[in-house]
Amino acid sequence: MSFANAHNFTTNNLLMIETQNIYHQLKGEPLSPLQTSAPCTSQNFIGQEMYLERLHEHFSQANTNERKMFLLHGMGGIGKTQICLKFNDEKAGQYAYTFWIDATSEDTIIQGTTASSFSAPEVLNWISNLKVAWLIIFHNADGSPELVEKFLPSGNKGNILITSRNPALSRITTHKDSMEVSEMRKEIAVDLLLNTSGIDKNSEDHFKEANMIVQKLHYLPLAIDMAGAYISQVHCEFGDFINIYDKYRPKILNHEKFKGASGYNRTVYKTWEISFQKILEMSNSNENEDSKAAAKYTIILINICAFFHYDNISKSIFERAAKYFPENKELYNYEGIPSYLPSMDVSILNIDELGNWNEWIFTESIELLISFSLMKKTTTKSLYNLHPLIQTYCQDRLSVNERQLWILNAQSIIVSSVSSKNATVNNIYENNILSHTMQNILHNDDIIKSMYYNDIFNVLADILKKNYKYQMEEEYRLKVIQKYMEKHVGLQSTFNDSLLCMENKHLNTEQQVYEAIFPSVEEILFKLQVITVTYWNQGKILDALHVENKILNIMANLALYCNALGDHTNAIKLTTEALDLQKRILGSEHPDTLSSMRNLAISYENIGKHRDAEQLILEVLDLQKRILGNEHPDTLLSMRNLAFSYENLGNHRDAEKLRIEVLDLQKRILGNEHPDTLSSMNNLANSYENLGKHRDAEKLTIEVLDLQKRVLGNEHPDTLRSMNNLAFSYANLGKRRDAEKLRIEVFNLQKRFLRNEHPDTFQSMA
Repeated sequence: MSFANAHNFTTNNLLMIETQNIYHQLKGEPLSPLQTSAPCTSQNFIGQEMYLERLHEHFSQANTNERKMFLLHGMGGIGKTQICLKFNDEKAGQYAYTFWIDATSEDTIIQGTTASSFSAPEVLNWISNLKVAWLIIFHNADGSPELVEKFLPSGNKGNILITSRNPALSRITTHKDSMEVSEMRKEIAVDLLLNTSGIDKNSEDHFKEANMIVQKLHYLPLAIDMAGAYISQVHCEFGDFINIYDKYRPKILNHEKFKGASGYNRTVYKTWEISFQKILEMSNSNENEDSKAAAKYTIILINICAFFHYDNISKSIFERAAKYFPENKELYNYEGIPSYLPSMDVSILNIDELGNWNEWIFTESIELLISFSLMKKTTTKSLYNLHPLIQTYCQDRLSVNERQLWILNAQSIIVSSVSSKNATVNNIYENNILSHTMQNILHNDDIIKSMYYNDIFNVLADILKKNYKYQMEEEYRLKVIQKYMEKHVGLQSTFNDSLLCMENKHLNTEQQVYEAIFPSVEEILFKLQVITVTYWNQGKILDALHVENKILNIMANLALYCNALGDHTNAIKLTTEALDLQKRILGSEHPDTLSSMRNLAISYENIGKHRDAEQLILEVLDLQKRILGNEHPDTLLSMRNLAFSYENLGNHRDAEKLRIEVLDLQKRILGNEHPDTLSSMNNLANSYENLGKHRDAEKLTIEVLDLQKRVLGNEHPDTLRSMNNLAFSYANLGKRRDAEKLRIEVFNLQKRFLRNEHPDTFQSMA
């Protein structure tokens, strides 16, 4: 049966019902007591055939005696409403009655199912007794499944379409009868922008710029519609809009003037603000303590994730942060240099009254975010994604001070999650959090101007370094040096001059950056020393110590940088000056002083002063054994360095003996698979080679390589070095073809995963 004239939902509400009722009266069918009207389908509706085809297939006329239900779910602004309106238009002749119900809340449903002289239950009963085809569309049903279930007509007939942000409503329709609405395909998104903006479709430049715009808007229909309305009304070109959007994104995405562009009557940001307000209401309610606690932590969680990468947000980050926070709390917490973790608000760690991570609250919070389509599960267990525009909304809704706080809180979660005592548990994990670390550091300008925190800086820089992001690490460290200078009069201009020099020369290598910045840093150190003397003369002892600690930090970092770039002379100069300062401030037996002595010995090795290096490392080792003990990691590191000194002096027997001792200690203390243990096994294999024990070297290197592939992965630089060492063993054993094959494999992997100028790549080329 076809009802060709019974579907005009674009007219005035009363006129629509009047027209519909006259038609049914003429047909001898019951009049509708209910007055509902649907919004108009947008004239710019385009694409979305995949969803429409699925709806048409599901609501076909076959099996008309069986109730059909379907759920369209997805984030706010993704286009669910417009798909339903288009479907309603296309199917208008199929249904004698169509009821459009605002399911935002129980009140709106009651209002939508109540007639002037009929209650909601009476209207629903009337619908359930209809002998003709009918369709109910519950739109914006973002609450619990129970809310919609209360208002379903009884019986097993009729057709029900639900739109919701909450995927849990598939409990009503069944999972197979639900479909997530995701972002538009790029070509459809571009067509939508061209249609709504009124810009010439035939211009190749316009087409390219349209591609850039929809990419910036991450293919979200409502955002594209609003952008098109803005471009049309202010008469700007696509290129102008790109610049305007980059500067004024929050204003454009929350501009009331364009909220009705697609008939949605909400701005992009307003759609998500409604969800936030509901979560805030839950966090302040007194109904259920668990729900209240979960809602409170949900706000913490989304604010932290706003400053991670939007993809692959892992449950393990938060679990590990709670677990390792106690051991990291005093990390890098030196007198006079501020650290963040000791004063951090521990509520962000989600720790229960027993001191354990509260997995229940975390899971409830994740489910709450998913129910509002603010977060999505991935196909991998315990990994979640944020839509990029939702993430930028979470950032933009914060004040300047709130933004700084949550950037730091996100950093502190990353820093707390990296164990400072057990490097084995960090091996793969530090690679997993690299994207979040890199994304967070992009926001670092927002906080580095206000405060420097030693623990945050060192751990984040170390994550970059361990993942071989050398250029980003260098840029990050340079910004911190700038932070030092901003705190002292007269230093900013020096740094700016050096940066200008770098820009003018188009510096793009580590060596060029170093050559440009080193003279400025020396001048900075000199000025800091002048400030220190001034403080001492004024009796400001704490201020003087604070500046001296900064000097030590800069000198130590710069010395390491010098060594890395082969400038061992300046490395020795800086390390010697830092060592004198440390002995005066910290004392001769302080662990940092001993570390500087060891670094100085390494610099001596680098310039061929092997006897001086041996003498100094022996002095360090004696002090460390007495102060720290024979099994302390720093003691073991010095023993390894002494073995290198022996090797450089040709004392291969002594080197072998010491390396065996170190390896036995590390296996017992750290375990067989710890990276330091594996490194010591490689060093021992090198001693075997030097002593002509090529079979023993080959056997041990194969053992190391198998462990490294399993623990670190096939492409880790340490694994590649072991492959190189094995090729060397093959060559010494006369296995030339095996050696050549393995070296080619290593070289190709190094070119792919390390930079071409990386020292290991150069070595393989040689």
